Amino acid sequence: MQTEVEVSDRRATSGGVGAERRQRFAQADALIWRALEGIVWAALFVFAAVFLVLRYWLLPDIGRYRDDVVAVVSRSIGMPVKIGAIEADWLGLRPRVTFTDVRIQDREGREVLALPSIDNVVSWRSLLVLELRLYSIEIQGPKLAVRRDPSGVLHVAGVKLEPQADTEAGFADWVFGQREITIRDAEIEWIDEQRGAAPLTLRAVQFRLHNAGAAHSFGLTARPPDELGSSLDVRAELKGRSLGQLASWSGRLYAELGDTDLSGWRAWIDYPLDVSAGTGAVRVWAALERGQLRSATADVALSGARVRLREDLPVLALARVTGRLLGRMTDGGYELGGQDLALEVLDGPALRPTSFRVSWGRATAQAPERGSASASLIELQPLARIVDLLPLAAEPFLEPFLPETWHSQDR
Repeated sequence: MQTEVEVSDRRATSGGVGAERRQRFAQADALIWRALEGIVWAALFVFAAVFLVLRYWLLPDIGRYRDDVVAVVSRSIGMPVKIGAIEADWLGLRPRVTFTDVRIQDREGREVLALPSIDNVVSWRSLLVLELRLYSIEIQGPKLAVRRDPSGVLHVAGVKLEPQADTEAGFADWVFGQREITIRDAEIEWIDEQRGAAPLTLRAVQFRLHNAGAAHSFGLTARPPDELGSSLDVRAELKGRSLGQLASWSGRLYAELGDTDLSGWRAWIDYPLDVSAGTGAVRVWAALERGQLRSATADVALSGARVRLREDLPVLALARVTGRLLGRMTDGGYELGGQDLALEVLDGPALRPTSFRVSWGRATAQAPERGSASASLIELQPLARIVDLLPLAAEPFLEPFLPETWHSQDR
């Protein structure tokens, strides 16, 4: 009986302690919620105060603060800036500031970029990070020079893009820190001093860059010179933190040339093969991994192509070539392939569409060099007509089969 009473007393005491703890937790929760509520109301009050100050005091008379605005912009991009005039209004709940006659200088005071007009929509994140952050930037009609010097370093509007140029690289990183940048009706001049090529001018350039942390996507369309083609379309989705660490960037790229002359681009582009002629359309997809090209796919529809597949071989003249070409680097070698690839040799027979795959692996400590090849269709008669132009030594094998066509997965 005594034992039962003691147990009952302990239960009563435990229940009292538990109720007391629950009461303390409830009081703590209430205090936390009141604190959070106070913080939210304080934040709303501060936001409302800033909004009212901007709307009724600063923005309507922003011209009086031009020097202060110029100082903030110069400090943000890390380069001296001159602004001819400033106007302000609202885009929804976001303040919009328009700059006209903007001139950016390098550290030596030389003017490197002149912009007729820039529309800046300010992001409210600027209050959180205490740094100028823009929701969007729209630039109208700029003329921009992009140069590669003899050492291979890029200069965009006089800004050197290399890790050692801390101030100028800071400007490039600031650009990638803004949410969206749009450029309309621009003119870009590409000057390649390393190759010694003539300047290349792209007109009617439309460009849009979208940034979300380390993720960046952009699209560019332009009109190249008439003798080079009708249109240029470039797009990319990339991941990287800083232009000073390009070796760590990865992503995907796409480029399309419409009605182009491949030989005309040789002054500025190195082809994997010696292409001396060819007109038509080309689309290319490529994948980057840690700054290195890992794979590429090309859709081609060309006529009048002249290609040398190896330095010691004659030129292969093709009346027409259509289909898809693929290439991929592997851990120990490479893979090449084609899908629905059709060739028509100049003054020779045509090869019907075929798909093929070739892989090759380098020698290792565990295995020698190795490779394999497969094709959905091999036509030996037209192939024998051009075998002297290919990087093969198969004439003795092909001669007995000139009238034949093989259908199968020949290996």
